[in-house]
Amino acid sequence: MRYLFLALLLIGCSSTPPQATKIFTLDERALYLPADHFNKLSEILSSELTYIQTIAPAEFKTELLNSLKSLSFIHYQENNCSQGQVACAFADSPHTIFINKNFFEISKLEQFTSILHEATHLKQENFEHVKCYKKPEWGYECDEDLNSAYGIEYKYLLHKYINTKDEQSAQLLRRIFNRINKI
Repeated sequence: MRYLFLALLLIGCSSTPPQATKIFTLDERALYLPADHFNKLSEILSSELTYIQTIAPAEFKTELLNSLKSLSFIHYQENNCSQGQVACAFADSPHTIFINKNFFEISKLEQFTSILHEATHLKQENFEHVKCYKKPEWGYECDEDLNSAYGIEYKYLLHKYINTKDEQSAQLLRRIFNRINKI
């Protein structure tokens, strides 16, 4: 009953359009996922949250979970966000990440780090990225330091690579490195 009241309250206060959802439990909180994509999203979240709970040191686990705590809804539309983006968040849509069809065309690890990235935007007061100094041709698609949306992705991927030595983490880590001006 408590979750039903919370859901009605959040939906009533949210600027997110109504969508059929299912509940995924995230650190004893309800996370509302699009019903049509519930299985895919819950698999990704379960897998990475298991990794976080079992491998991550306490302080880092707390940082990751605190980023995710700002999230209550994942909303799906085939063509939302800017062209080329797989996920996005907006200041006027609190607690909501938007994903689109491109989201499911990237690896599961990239899907999770995209969710983590956007959840970090929700937690921060400033949604804006800054000018890229390592790759000026990227324009304003970078962050200043590790206490940022790209920074949390970088720290997560670095931790995962150190602990698993998988090549996918290493490749993503190299890509994200260039998005953080002060490393």
